[in-house]
Amino acid sequence: MTKKDKMLELFGLNVNYTSGTANHLFYKNDENIEVCVLDVTGSYGINLLGHNNPVVKKIAENISTFPPNFIQGSKSPEKEKLFEKLISRIEDHAGKKNWRCELANTGTEIIELALKICLKKWEKRKLEWHQEQTRTINYLYNGDKGIKKEIQASYAFLKDGPVIIHLKGSFHGKTLGALSVMGNPQYKAEFPMAINGVEILATEEILEDIIAVYVKTYTYFNSKTQRMQQKQCCPVCAVIIEPIQGEGGVVKVPEHFLSALSRIQKKWSIPVISDEIQCGLYRTGPFSALPGKILTADIYCFGKALGAGLAKISALCYQAATFDENIYSYHSSSFSEDFLGCYAANEFLDCIEKSNKDYFPLVEQLQNFASAYPEFVKEVRGEGLMAAIELREEALNNSFITKFFKDLHKLGYWISSILLNREQIRMYPTLTAPMAFRIQPSVQFNNADFLHLTKGLANFFEAVKKGNLQYLFGHLIPLSSQPILKPLPAQVQTNYFPSDAAVFICHPIDLGHLSHIVDLVEGYGDENLEEVLDEVREEQSFTIYHTDSLENAIGEKMNVVFLGIPLTSTSFFKALRSGKRLEWIKKIQDAIDWANEKGARSIGLGQYTSIITGNGMYVNSSSATLTTGNAYTASLAIQAIRLAIQEKKVKNPNICIIGASGNIASVIAETLIKDSAKMTLVYRQDPANSQAIQENIRAFIENSSKGNNFPSQFIGFQNISSSDSSFNELQKAAAPFLSFTHDIETAIHADVIVLGTNQPGAVLYLKHVKKGAIVLDISVPPNASDDLVSRSDITYIKGGIAALPGTGSQEQALESVILPFGPGECFACMAETFGLGFAQIKGKRFTGDLTTKSVMEITRIIEQQGFSLGRKKTERSL
Repeated sequence: MTKKDKMLELFGLNVNYTSGTANHLFYKNDENIEVCVLDVTGSYGINLLGHNNPVVKKIAENISTFPPNFIQGSKSPEKEKLFEKLISRIEDHAGKKNWRCELANTGTEIIELALKICLKKWEKRKLEWHQEQTRTINYLYNGDKGIKKEIQASYAFLKDGPVIIHLKGSFHGKTLGALSVMGNPQYKAEFPMAINGVEILATEEILEDIIAVYVKTYTYFNSKTQRMQQKQCCPVCAVIIEPIQGEGGVVKVPEHFLSALSRIQKKWSIPVISDEIQCGLYRTGPFSALPGKILTADIYCFGKALGAGLAKISALCYQAATFDENIYSYHSSSFSEDFLGCYAANEFLDCIEKSNKDYFPLVEQLQNFASAYPEFVKEVRGEGLMAAIELREEALNNSFITKFFKDLHKLGYWISSILLNREQIRMYPTLTAPMAFRIQPSVQFNNADFLHLTKGLANFFEAVKKGNLQYLFGHLIPLSSQPILKPLPAQVQTNYFPSDAAVFICHPIDLGHLSHIVDLVEGYGDENLEEVLDEVREEQSFTIYHTDSLENAIGEKMNVVFLGIPLTSTSFFKALRSGKRLEWIKKIQDAIDWANEKGARSIGLGQYTSIITGNGMYVNSSSATLTTGNAYTASLAIQAIRLAIQEKKVKNPNICIIGASGNIASVIAETLIKDSAKMTLVYRQDPANSQAIQENIRAFIENSSKGNNFPSQFIGFQNISSSDSSFNELQKAAAPFLSFTHDIETAIHADVIVLGTNQPGAVLYLKHVKKGAIVLDISVPPNASDDLVSRSDITYIKGGIAALPGTGSQEQALESVILPFGPGECFACMAETFGLGFAQIKGKRFTGDLTTKSVMEITRIIEQQGFSLGRKKTERSL
């Protein structure tokens, strides 16, 4: 199953339609009962005649009698017949003669051809200018290099590449040329552009301004007058428009823009391409949706409906005198000009022209309906049988679960799933305007269909008003008998990002934590929920989950922002292990860049965002201080374990560090060694067989000795460790007070156990721990088993919870839904992020490996701002 199929399944849209007629499709539900669905998607404009139209049935029935279908390089009467029809209609529309046609299979392919012939024309114009320059130089050049340079400078624009102007919100296909003139950056961001596409808004002023930028004045020698003269040219390759933008939300190009474009077309001989693949061929009434009295294009592109809902065919009509005739030399398609495609196109044109085209007044009637629901409907627009109803996002995105859909760029598909599963209406949002729902029925659309459509929309709006959660979500996820929707804070709903903030990039730790966000789920097993999250993992990005403000110890205020993503640590671990590290580092870098654009003071990498970026070494911050939060996490963990040792009155404890090669764990070990009678370092592999672990051990001993952390009885040991002694000799010398192993069973002898691996599950069980032991579990997610944590005779600590700075009698509180914690508290990594924000240490980074020195430095900075150890952390949320 492809990603697309899985997404359709997630939203309950993976329906197997078995038959159709006019504007209706049929499928059988789980009870084997046939369900009739009103289809106003119309196959995105393809089914203008309607499903199972008699014309289509006739074509299908006669296929066996057709001549051979793919006979390239031969005479094709059916193609010639189609060309005659298309040219006749374009001549009537444009009031001009001398048109030619070319065929292809798809819309984006015919757009590629349109761009190619414009590029060929541009090359011809460029050649004319170049030859004019050469002639001018040859007339005037008499050895005066200054004149030659002056003329060459005048023609400097010849070095520039071709420019094609397109409109904001445009959609012309997804091949590389078409992407160059697309108005949706989401689809073109990952690819190099084949052409320099310049995007503009469809206003007269902007068009004239952008043309003025490209107008060039150059000097040439007039051989008739024998004088130097100046000319102007505009080396713009083409302007491409959709008279009515389909994927852009069914938006008509204003007539004043078309008038201005017509003037510019005539003045500068700039070709105009009219992309009517979706809006043309009588869908909006006339053959062409471009008002011929205002503007005549040089190239018209048609497709979709041309194949009668059966064949794949697109067509290009172009002015023969304007463009290169040798199109065949750079354009061909194995499957175009086939008999079936041409025959279907001819039958379509005959059929649609025999109808009276007295279409149902769709746009007008939709506008009347929408006037009763102004709180939900932003606008109705369109022409003929091409309409859109744009809904208000703020009225529908009002909970954390709808935010989840929005962040997947699928809020519109959630609405589509409701309409299909609750109202038997098939309707989808557009790509560029995700809250604009396209309505493109067939010519057979009637009043009964309209009543079905508007009744379904009205039911949906009423369900939102009443908060009918079963109606809205019950078809997708199991709900409790009385589900409650957690409201979305206004700042989160609007994605409000305050400037000059401390920004924390984070995610929930486990599924229990995630339930604070996806709060409607009940009876949905953890494995099922994790699977759903994993399916959409790559579609997600970091977005705003909470905004707030804090004060430091001296009363200075600062904004704080949580950029979160509803994925657990396990999901991140899977991404890391499945080779998706590059993609996730990019997502984190994008979040960092966003924070810097908003003038962030500091940026913290929380939980697995630190791990997956190599403790922040794979990312950069342009201005804000970047930190992993590991230093203060280690500091508070050390403070918490020492507090527990003091409370239990354990003297000279035996300490075991599991995951000793981990950065935080090794710093804790280096600090706590002077508190221990004996320390055991536990690694994933046998140290005797790993040169890397042996080097880690020697570094640990060296770092501990530099910090004067060895107890007095260990003095002199470091001399052995730094010598050329073998590892066996080192083990023997260290044995009384320090041992190295991969055997976790040795933890049974420890009074204090520190867990610091990056494993996603339990590694330490009750059988490994003696009664009365203290366990510090700094792993994310936790490494201690449930049976161990639940034992009352074992002190289980997750680290230290930071206390927010005190502000007199009023206690500060952060209420982030993505990382819930108590009043007056935050996690240590957050405290580091916030404290650095208050300190405003611009341009520094606290990433990479920790040292005991860096932990002490950060602790001093953070505690100067009023943060401190609030309590030992025992809950397993972090």
